[in-house]
Amino acid sequence: MVALREMLRPPEPVMRRHGILALAIHWLNAGCVMFLLATGLALTPSGIPEYELAAWPRFLHRLFASGEALLLTHILAGLTWSMTMLLLAALRPRPAMRFLVTVFTVPPKAALKWAVRDNLRFLRGRGPSEHRGRYTPGQRMYAQAVTIGLTCAAMSGALLALPRLGLMPAAPLWALPVHDLSVAFALGCVAFHASKKILLENRGVPFLDFLLGGMPRSRAVRRHGLRDFDRERKA
Repeated sequence: MVALREMLRPPEPVMRRHGILALAIHWLNAGCVMFLLATGLALTPSGIPEYELAAWPRFLHRLFASGEALLLTHILAGLTWSMTMLLLAALRPRPAMRFLVTVFTVPPKAALKWAVRDNLRFLRGRGPSEHRGRYTPGQRMYAQAVTIGLTCAAMSGALLALPRLGLMPAAPLWALPVHDLSVAFALGCVAFHASKKILLENRGVPFLDFLLGGMPRSRAVRRHGLRDFDRERKA
């Protein structure tokens, strides 16, 4: 009877944390970064035959017909992504500035203290600290790291791309190591963030709701406070 009652119960309404545009920008960023990572890992360093024989570089080189075509695709994808983000920021300066101000106005000491405490809770399996719909200091520190890392990756990538496009005689020697380190740093932060989301915060949430940034109403009230939740969505 209990199982039947559960089956007949109407589905619980799903609360959306973000608007369509914010979700579109989020997944556009995620898709572009994953594509750039996939193609970037296949760009063969010269003089390393072991890498040239690896399965992933060999597969993408065949898929794109040549290493030069793969590199050009990587460059064009990176430039398109960077220009799209700049265009969105130019068209919607107030939300972009509000995000940057919110993220970067947090004392480093408070952010570090909160992040250590939150991660200790995570390692003990107790789940993340409650934040009631607002950015926590730890989330702000994460957003700072990803924003700085991806910005450095985009700028150094542009410096590496300009000579290929005939717009610059040669790239600075430091551009490639800065590009690689920036990508690794940003992706490390993203991987840690995603692992926490998948393991804890989105436990029991259907995959479609995860993609659309939603959660059941009861969970929204319990975890975030419905009033804060609604205000965050309207912001």
